[in-house]
Amino acid sequence: MASTPRSARRTSRRLRALATASVLATAGALLTAAPQPAEAALPPQTIKDPVHYWNDVLLQVVRREGGGPGPMSRAAAMLNAAVYDAASSYQLKWKGRITSEPYIHAEKYAGWIEGPDEEERVIGRTAYNILLKLYGKNQTAYLDARFRERFGTEPTEFDLLDTTVVGKMVTQMMDARTGDGSDDDRVHVGSNEPGAWRPTSYPDMPDPSCAQHSQAVTPYWGLVKPFALTSGSQFRPPTPGLYGTYEKLLASDAYKAQVEAARTAGADRPTAKTP
Repeated sequence: MASTPRSARRTSRRLRALATASVLATAGALLTAAPQPAEAALPPQTIKDPVHYWNDVLLQVVRREGGGPGPMSRAAAMLNAAVYDAASSYQLKWKGRITSEPYIHAEKYAGWIEGPDEEERVIGRTAYNILLKLYGKNQTAYLDARFRERFGTEPTEFDLLDTTVVGKMVTQMMDARTGDGSDDDRVHVGSNEPGAWRPTSYPDMPDPSCAQHSQAVTPYWGLVKPFALTSGSQFRPPTPGLYGTYEKLLASDAYKAQVEAARTAGADRPTAKTP
């Protein structure tokens, strides 16, 4: 396969993060092609930007794995924050600067000359290893296939960048999230008291995945350590906690107003308030 001219491969890119959580930042990136020998080139790419490519891998893994939105957003935040720090490390090493503060730490790693396609390799190998840590139990074969698709090599092949920078980016992210409460597997103990959450399975709309209180997905996710806030409740409005009981909550004007707003917005035909 013929190599693409280096000048054509260098383009300005921006890191874009996806998570709903809060940590995701953007960064400039100057990309080259592949982590292969100089005579080789990247396989043809349908997604040229490496950050977009590995976010696409994440989305496909999420579709394969299923589960609740909390763990999905956590994985997206970990992936993009680690990639951001990895790309910042590359910028610090070879450009002498980074565009903004790293999420955890940017490493000015060892190296005498910039290797071929080094930024692409730093980003891709960091992303692959984060996803392997998160989803390797069931998705190793798929992740390996997507790595080969991107680079044309095996992920197990030696790359010095794994030692100098990639391993550090992966370790610092995994260490930062260890003990964050995301592995709390306690089941929800429900209540049939009016106002309390109930399973969404009804006789006329059976849903076997949510027929019991204990099937509530990640019911304690609100206690997971956030990525940027001091706590999940840092900006949470005081209601409904002010009311103390479901009975008082349901009798409040605030609750009635929210019920009316939901009914109005979800009406089956236009209303005076929602024409």
